[in-house]
Amino acid sequence: MVAVIEIVLGHALPVLQLVGIVVISLGLISLALDGGRPMRATLPALGASAATGVCIAGYTVIDAAAVGTFPVLVYATWMFLLQGPVMPLVALLRRGAGLGMPTRPALLVGLGGGVVSLAAYGLVLLAQTGGATAAVAALRETSIVIGAVIGTLFFHERFGAAA
Repeated sequence: MVAVIEIVLGHALPVLQLVGIVVISLGLISLALDGGRPMRATLPALGASAATGVCIAGYTVIDAAAVGTFPVLVYATWMFLLQGPVMPLVALLRRGAGLGMPTRPALLVGLGGGVVSLAAYGLVLLAQTGGATAAVAALRETSIVIGAVIGTLFFHERFGAAA
């Protein structure tokens, strides 16, 4: 990953950031090994988790490189236009005729969610233009935990494994 950042973005990470990556990685590995040696049944989940991490690192580096080359609005729009038609196609292939048409309220919520998603992605890309890709990526990923805490405290949602 570090070599990829150096090659793609053209700069080396400071030592403190490298130490942070190692510490966080070891922390995640320790969570995976919390119950001892992984059982054969958990290996697919661990593999999926590792693949997810690699994908997140990959698209973060690609996004950072792209916003250094293209205007944020242009890049974000193209990403949504290229990816947007794929999801309904996948849904249609998986559910076929059972997919049905959404009700008007569901359609409005879905379109609203899409607009908010585009705005959030644009803000992440805009933040990456400042060159703080590692900090932006860390905040972007930890925002999931922050959202879960907000949901628990303000919306009384369940938190944790029982949720």
